[in-house]
Amino acid sequence: MSLNVLRILLTSLGLCLFGIVGGAAQQTSVDRWTIRHVKSTVDGADSCIAEGPTAGSMSLTIGTSGQQMQLLFDSKTISSTKATHQVTLTIDDNPPFTYQILNNGSVLSIPLILVIENELRPAKILRAAVDGQLYEFRLPNAAYAIDSVSWCAGMPDHAARQAQSLLTIPDAGDWKLVDKASGAKGCIVRVQGTEVDTSIVLNNVGQVVLTRIMQLGWRM
Repeated sequence: MSLNVLRILLTSLGLCLFGIVGGAAQQTSVDRWTIRHVKSTVDGADSCIAEGPTAGSMSLTIGTSGQQMQLLFDSKTISSTKATHQVTLTIDDNPPFTYQILNNGSVLSIPLILVIENELRPAKILRAAVDGQLYEFRLPNAAYAIDSVSWCAGMPDHAARQAQSLLTIPDAGDWKLVDKASGAKGCIVRVQGTEVDTSIVLNNVGQVVLTRIMQLGWRM
């Protein structure tokens, strides 16, 4: 049995204990992520959040809103007087994503759309520039946190979400257009190979980027 399979099995068992079996533990921690079982204050539905690393005064959490995962950035230093906040996310050395987010107190919420998730899963560093202030998060095993939250929320797994997001391009062979959902910046076409996936990205500043990702998650 591989270490990856063992990790998946242990994750499933741990989530089963605190997500389903009443009276069992309500949280588990792996690789600096703490997965907590929570109940919705609206409908009482079971769900989970993954509390992750901090960068200075800013904390990073992965949660859900309905069937949409969210990146949540929380800091008391976020200005409460501004109507909107500009947030730029840079994952490793990939092109950035920039958002204008309405003021919602000390928490900034960004949809974890699939194009960001795919970059985040194998990533080492997430840089978040909030109104010009840079925060750098070291990411230990973000894929574990994402999978734990989606599993607990009853959402499709990553492979199923990936399959649902690929749109056929007429006369383009096996190449697919990535359906990025609202909020994404740029466009992506992708072809899946037996060992390597290849993507061509046209980002939001007009740059064309060729990316190859091995099936084990290593970036080439």
